[in-house]
Amino acid sequence: MKEILYPILEHIEFAISVISIAVVIYGALIAVVQFVKGELLHFSGKEKLRTIMIIRSDLGVYLLLGLELLIAA
Repeated sequence: MKEILYPILEHIEFAISVISIAVVIYGALIAVVQFVKGELLHFSGKEKLRTIMIIRSDLGVYLLLGLELLIAA
């Protein structure tokens, strides 16, 4: 039974790890694109601060999701 179950579990673990890395990379790319877009539009004052806070919040969500998946693996 162990001979059958362990390879299957290893494949599942690897798949979850790859998905978690993809989620973190995807979130980082979105954050970079949003940041560059915000810088190019030259937001000023409160708008710039609000935009950066939203970007940080979104990036944090993706990082936490990726870490949770990595822990699950």
